[in-house]
Amino acid sequence: MDQEGRIRKYWHGMLSDQEKDALETEVRADANLAKEVQHFRDLQLAIAAEERQALKQQLGSLPLAGRRRRLWPIAAAAAVLLLLAAAWFLQRADLTPPEELFATYYEPYPNVTHPVVRQQETADSLTLAFAAYEQGDYAVAAERLEQLLARQNDPEWRFYLALSLLSRGEYAATRAQLEQLPTSNFRFQTETLWYRALLSLGEGDKATARTHLLALRERAPDYESAAVARLLEETVSE
Repeated sequence: MDQEGRIRKYWHGMLSDQEKDALETEVRADANLAKEVQHFRDLQLAIAAEERQALKQQLGSLPLAGRRRRLWPIAAAAAVLLLLAAAWFLQRADLTPPEELFATYYEPYPNVTHPVVRQQETADSLTLAFAAYEQGDYAVAAERLEQLLARQNDPEWRFYLALSLLSRGEYAATRAQLEQLPTSNFRFQTETLWYRALLSLGEGDKATARTHLLALRERAPDYESAAVARLLEETVSE
């Protein structure tokens, strides 16, 4: 079966459960395929809209008695169309690649631990580390923070080390650092939940991301509330 045929059958609910799962897995991993599915969906909805408009015009041109005779089949067709559209939108969460969600919502946390004063004549190792972080030089920031942590275990430095690694796409190393952060009495405990959720999305793991998002919403309902609500919709299990 060619790709267009698979997408067409997916839209009309004609794939087996195994075929449907296989296509959705491919969509999560292939941005181009996701765009093809989105394009097909947009095309189908546009065609449906045109057909509804044509039916409306046709119905309007009929005498009243004719309208009554034609009303039921038109209403039935409209109901089927609405059901198809509803099915599509219910599936949209599974069709959005988690990596794309990560790219949409990820931003490094601002440096509030050791703000860098510009134009200072000398700078110690900590200042150099956070200066690199602020400049987006995450490789240097990570290296310097690792050196500092080898001498002193400061959870806030480790938090920024984790974000430096996450900004570089080093997911396994990021997770290793986040897992060492305190789970209570920590300044960035809420933020840690947010970034753990984003890390899971970057790794393609929606289920774990959802677990962190639910914990975040319970702990701090107002933190990134709009983004959390959207991501919870995107990570609903089948």
